[in-house]
Amino acid sequence: TVVDECLNSAQRVLYYDHDYTRLQVRRTIDLVAGESSYDFPDDIEPGQIFSPLYVRRVSDQRIFPLRPGINWLERNAATVAPTNSIPRRYTFENQMIVIFPTPDVTLYDQLVLDAFTACTDLVNEEDMCAVDSEALIQMAEIMVRPRIGKPDVPGAAAILAKYLDSLTTQSGDDGEC
Repeated sequence: TVVDECLNSAQRVLYYDHDYTRLQVRRTIDLVAGESSYDFPDDIEPGQIFSPLYVRRVSDQRIFPLRPGINWLERNAATVAPTNSIPRRYTFENQMIVIFPTPDVTLYDQLVLDAFTACTDLVNEEDMCAVDSEALIQMAEIMVRPRIGKPDVPGAAAILAKYLDSLTTQSGDDGEC
């Protein structure tokens, strides 16, 4: 129980304080003829989706970007005369992804999005961590040792700091131009 608590605590610290450790994933959502609203994937939070979203063309599996925002003219046109066509725009509404116009699924079959996974507690063996696994192991060990009566590993915090610095450098987020 103590180890699980420390793993989840370390994951939250890394996820929220060191965003460059977050796990980035690509998810696909099958498009449905005549449908313009789609649920968010279960492991993705709305604010963690990168712009743009894409649609996949059936004929060659290439993806094409959608533009963010659906204006009032497009929204009204979609409600008056829904068309099955090539999706061009998207927006997020009420925990849904809305695309316009509705897709012709014989031409475009999937919505493709890139995002950071949601930070959810690790409960089961098959649960996937939402951050860099090496950083998670190192931080969890630093947190768990004092709670189970083991001495600190000399230099463990410095090793973790160096590892996190290397991740920052690899992500290009060093603050310099």
